[in-house]
Amino acid sequence: MLKNISIKVRLYAGFFLVLALMGGVGLVSYSIFTSSNDKFDEFSEASEVALSALQLNRLVQSFDTDVSKYLDTASSEAAARLHQDQITVQQAISAFGALVAGTPQQEAAERIAEAYRKHEDALKPAIGLVGQRVDLISTSLLPAAEGLVEWAVDVRDKAFEAGDAPTAQHASKVIENMLRARVAADGYLSDGSEEQFNAIWEALFAVTENLDGIPTAAQVQDLYGQYEEALNTLSGILGEITTMETALRDAGAAITREGENVKDAALARQQIIRDATRSQLGNASSLVVWSNLVILLLGLALAGFIGRGISKPLGAMTAALKKLSEGDSETTIPGLGRGDELGAMAHAAQVFKEYNHKMEALRRDQVEAQKQAEADRHSAIRKLADDLENTVSGVIGVIGASAGQMEASARSMSVTAEDTARRAGDVSTITDSATHDVEEVAASAEELNASISEISRQVHHSSTISRDAVERASKASHRVSDLKDAAERIGEVVALITDIADQTNLLALNATIEAARAGDAGKGFAVVANEVKSLANQTSRATDEIGKQIGAVQLATNEAVAAISGIVTVIGEMDQVSAAVAAAIEEQDAATRTIAQSTQRAASGTQQASSTMGNVTQAAANTGTAATEVLAAAGELTRQASELRTQVARFLAHIRKGGESA
Repeated sequence: MLKNISIKVRLYAGFFLVLALMGGVGLVSYSIFTSSNDKFDEFSEASEVALSALQLNRLVQSFDTDVSKYLDTASSEAAARLHQDQITVQQAISAFGALVAGTPQQEAAERIAEAYRKHEDALKPAIGLVGQRVDLISTSLLPAAEGLVEWAVDVRDKAFEAGDAPTAQHASKVIENMLRARVAADGYLSDGSEEQFNAIWEALFAVTENLDGIPTAAQVQDLYGQYEEALNTLSGILGEITTMETALRDAGAAITREGENVKDAALARQQIIRDATRSQLGNASSLVVWSNLVILLLGLALAGFIGRGISKPLGAMTAALKKLSEGDSETTIPGLGRGDELGAMAHAAQVFKEYNHKMEALRRDQVEAQKQAEADRHSAIRKLADDLENTVSGVIGVIGASAGQMEASARSMSVTAEDTARRAGDVSTITDSATHDVEEVAASAEELNASISEISRQVHHSSTISRDAVERASKASHRVSDLKDAAERIGEVVALITDIADQTNLLALNATIEAARAGDAGKGFAVVANEVKSLANQTSRATDEIGKQIGAVQLATNEAVAAISGIVTVIGEMDQVSAAVAAAIEEQDAATRTIAQSTQRAASGTQQASSTMGNVTQAAANTGTAATEVLAAAGELTRQASELRTQVARFLAHIRKGGESA
């Protein structure tokens, strides 16, 4: 039954069955891996939620730290960091809410947002209290403390001068205890401990006891009362700030706690997804392995079945075709009754077998026809050799006669060319001598003309340089005049500086007199006045020296102006002389140019005559050379004609011999 099913259909059916099974396995695998991909997406979302909650906790913890730093220091740097943290935490909470929207963690995100609002509600008044604390310290507490210390220092110094030791001792105790109170106040601002607060009041009690021992203590009672009042107010503000800090820590702890809960829930969800995905992928792996094993076995079975149904008849067909190619026309062609591609191949092989029978008969007829054609060809070759011998013999005879005539003409032409070359050589010698004499005259005239032209160019160049020198000397004269004017103006400035130095010296003298009148109080001023006077004297001496130098410059400038004017005059006279010389040289240049042109024409004529005779000589030499070459060619032509006759005879003998042997 399979013999009538084509090989293409059998192959298509086998591959289709295997591909259908593979497609089924692929669909199942796609379904499993799509489900796994969804699990991975859920795992990624849980990871993102856990990471976001962890980052939010870190931001809130950093925010709490910066809040504590600001409440302690209230510096501008801490305020800027606190403001930036507020923006960052608010954005993180908003992003976290958007991330978990529609998930079980949404309620936790809402609780975090509520805790942050409470944190903000506590932070705003705490910031206000910090501002009040800073203002109270800077405007009341510190000024009052500094005022008390300054007053006590003044009292102590005056008591020492008056010899009042008890008052000085009480004042020193006031200073000491105020400093202790300030140190304790700084510690109280730093940690808010009750110990530091008690230390402040102990120091203030000591201040009160020592103030009672100072007779003028009533002067600072108001200032001391301001200090105590500011201290009490500061204590109340710090207590409120401490309360606000507790509320802030509670709100931050609530945010951190909710973030931890969200993180733990996300991590637990990740573990559940991980376990489910691992189980699903394990089942998928088993399914894919067993399915591929079944497909492999089925494919091998189909390949063996289909291959054996094709290879066996194909081997028999190959053997039959090989016998046909070796010339066995009687071999039997297998598979002539099949309905597949092998049956079509067997039918084609049968046609080829019948065609071999016909080609064998045709080959025998072709051998007989080839023998007859070979006999006809040898007969034609013999006839062609006879005709060629007759024709070549006639041509070689004509070539020999022509070569003899050409050789006689070449000898006559060679003799004539030698005589012509000898006569032309004599004429060329005479012409060359005349040409040489004329060329020497022309060269001398050209050298004279070139020399005069160079002299004319140099004279013109000298005239140009003279005019340029006049212009530059005029400019230099103007520049020197300007220098003279500038020197005069500098002299005026120096005179003005001299007047100022004299006036400064007079003022310094007056200041010295006034300082002497003031006694000890004017000693420092007298030193400054002497320095000013010294500087004024130095300035006067320097301006005198500058005045002398400027006078020397003015004198040199006047001499330079006079010298440059003389140079301008001399250069102008040189320019006139150069113009006269240039005119004379131009006349000589025109005369020498005429002589040079005449000699050039004469030299050109003799050169043409010499060139013509040279051409005649060359032509005669060329004629002799050509005659010699023709003579040699004629001899060679005669020799080659003889050789051609010999070779043609050999060729014809060979052709005839080959035709007879055939």
